[in-house]
Amino acid sequence: MRTNKDFVVPQPALVEPPPAPCTQCGGRLWLTRITPTPYGYELRSFECRNNHINRYAVVHGSSLPWVLIRE
Repeated sequence: MRTNKDFVVPQPALVEPPPAPCTQCGGRLWLTRITPTPYGYELRSFECRNNHINRYAVVHGSSLPWVLIRE
């Protein structure tokens, strides 16, 4: 018989707020890519159903505010 000591309880995932709506059409965004950078940031790409892409720079492992990257 197994006891609770035999199981690893996963830690809850870091819950971050979703980004603001699409800057072009106001639609909902979905995360499509996370790209690490050599400077301790992640570049997160989000896309809406109209194929608009919004990219945010996020400090890796942090809940600090996201910075929208304008291209």
